[in-house]
Amino acid sequence: IHNGIDTQKYSPNELFRNKFREKFNISKNTKLLLCVARYDPMKDHVTLLKSFENIKKSFSNIILILAGSGTEKFSNIDKVISLGAYTNINEVYSASDIIISSSAFGEGFSNAIGEGMSSGLIPVSTNVGDAKFIIKDKGKIVDIKDHIKLSRAVLEVLKMSEVEYKDYKLKARNRIINYFSKEKMIKNYNNIYK
Repeated sequence: IHNGIDTQKYSPNELFRNKFREKFNISKNTKLLLCVARYDPMKDHVTLLKSFENIKKSFSNIILILAGSGTEKFSNIDKVISLGAYTNINEVYSASDIIISSSAFGEGFSNAIGEGMSSGLIPVSTNVGDAKFIIKDKGKIVDIKDHIKLSRAVLEVLKMSEVEYKDYKLKARNRIINYFSKEKMIKNYNNIYK
């Protein structure tokens, strides 16, 4: 039985989106990449940041947000906002456009990917743990420790037409509602008890 995502709490919210962007002086047109992961070798921020350097060369109107304990150490990098441990993470999801996971090993079911997709973000992840199963065809999966493939996958999403982009966001959210919601998890446990 997979983790259940609270699809009410983690849902697109225009108010949160605008509030967060105003707080950090981010324009409406800027695309936000979000990585929710504590600073740890398994999360492989090194590959993520190498990838982001590539992305910035091709797509200038972009910011990478790092949320998670220990990420403050990356606060001096151009176009990176390091939040550290952040309380109202659902507000950050709402403000963002792409949920990105660069983990290299040790993952199971990624709540960050699930919460991001539930919030209407398009997922781009390395092929670790359950990432491929969670995302299926609703985002991009790449090899671990490959910053070139990771940046290419993100750029593919950034270059989508507005129609395709909105379609992916909707499909990502629906995948979580249909397969990984809290209600689905409770129902599965009830079936076992019965």
